[in-house]
Amino acid sequence: MESLEAQIFSLIVAVLCLVFGSYWAEKRYPSATFYLRKALHIGVISLVAVLTPLMNNGLLFIIAFLTSVVLFVSIKRGWFAEVQMGGTKRKSWGIVYFAITFTLFNACLWWIGAYNPIKLREAQDVVKMALLVLAFSDGLAGVYGRFYAPYLEKSLGIDFRVKMGNDQKSWVGFLVFVLSSFFILSTYFYGLECFSQPGDFWFWLPVILLFSVGLALVEMLSSGGSDNLFVPISVCVFALFFYDVRSSNSPLADWSYLLFSSCAAAFLVRFKWLDVSGAAMAWLLAFVVVFMAEWSLWPLAVFMAVGVISEKQLKYRLVLAVSDEKDAKSRDHWQVLANVGVFMLLASISYLVGNKWFCDMLGLDIGVDALQDKLGLLALVSVAVSCSDTMSSTIGKAFGGEPRDILTFKKVNRGLSGGVTAYGFFGALIGAAIIAAFTFVENGTFLFSIGGLRLFLKVLMFGILGSLVDSILGKLFQAKYQSSSGGFSDVPNGLNTNVLGGFGWCSNDWVNFFSGVLTIIFFLVWG
Repeated sequence: MESLEAQIFSLIVAVLCLVFGSYWAEKRYPSATFYLRKALHIGVISLVAVLTPLMNNGLLFIIAFLTSVVLFVSIKRGWFAEVQMGGTKRKSWGIVYFAITFTLFNACLWWIGAYNPIKLREAQDVVKMALLVLAFSDGLAGVYGRFYAPYLEKSLGIDFRVKMGNDQKSWVGFLVFVLSSFFILSTYFYGLECFSQPGDFWFWLPVILLFSVGLALVEMLSSGGSDNLFVPISVCVFALFFYDVRSSNSPLADWSYLLFSSCAAAFLVRFKWLDVSGAAMAWLLAFVVVFMAEWSLWPLAVFMAVGVISEKQLKYRLVLAVSDEKDAKSRDHWQVLANVGVFMLLASISYLVGNKWFCDMLGLDIGVDALQDKLGLLALVSVAVSCSDTMSSTIGKAFGGEPRDILTFKKVNRGLSGGVTAYGFFGALIGAAIIAAFTFVENGTFLFSIGGLRLFLKVLMFGILGSLVDSILGKLFQAKYQSSSGGFSDVPNGLNTNVLGGFGWCSNDWVNFFSGVLTIIFFLVWG
């Protein structure tokens, strides 16, 4: 039997042979570059998947880390550019993301092998499954999407392409990803304990399909090659569900959830509350919150309804105070993440710490119930911040008159980040109070209590504080441009895109996200 070092050397040689073979073929057949890259993607990642038993030692971790650094420098220099669906070229950051994924998997398996070797084989199987999904589902989705989408568009007159962030994706590729990942996941999960009884496969089939749809949406929403990182990590997170099944709905309930959630996403797009990417992110958010963390979706639903209804009712006043280039447009996935991404992250953590198999694998011994209650309260605070900021901005711009700079108290243009009004503060109070009212809800029933009142006041106070933090961050860091009236504006004025204040990368989305994060930190320290 070969030594471990010899096996690692053989893996490196095989990968290099595939890379140089693909490079030679691209030079000889440049028109087939995209398909050769996808073939290389499938070949390299599936080869690594087969050799996952090697991924539990320090030597391979060091090699993977150094490879990540070398690839990062290479891509920065403009090597390995790839062609997108629209014919444009982009830097191949995907190989850097995969190198990071490979490094993380090595680190995790190395840790598990050292501290909990009993779980090592199961962990390696999960990693193998994640890599196979990335190799075949992602690779085939790209190939079929590129090849068949233009053909179907020409034949049926339907555009199957969709813009997701900076990338062009295809619904054909989405369907291929769902079907192929469903096949891989169902084949793998069939051998687990939850499938031990006759008929169990048909019982769990809609659950596996839900996970496959979720993975396909992760792939569509990941831009710049980041799907090579987020897809395999998502597979591992989803797989934990089948290793520690706490409860299960009936197949009818799961099918109903899939149908209802899809219709709800289509509804949000149809009435222009969200664009396609925003609806996809909202579907993922609901899936994590309801299906995995088993939390209530009502705070998020109320927040969205309050924001949309208030903007619709005041749209004629708001049209005169556009403060962001995304104002008056359907919300995209970045806006969804900016406002409720913290909630989604906390729900994911709650799901992980509540998974006994995951905690046992990493050797974690924590008070699950108390921690999950704390995470739920933090999540409610994060939504209170978003709702408070939304209502403050909406009511302030609609009725507030001339706003004042939150730090200097000088008059500023309406809609400028960092500007505040008395009406805006009143709106912040209303928004925070609406979400804080959920502290009185227990098991779906509204119950007033002294303890609930204390939590209400805490969530209310920190929700308003988050709105003020948002204004301060917007004043200090959000990009400012020259307005047509001669003052400052958050929106570029025609060709005048020179940044006169703040940072060019800092949009309102980043301000919203960081204000939520900082408020959560403040709550942990002083709440």
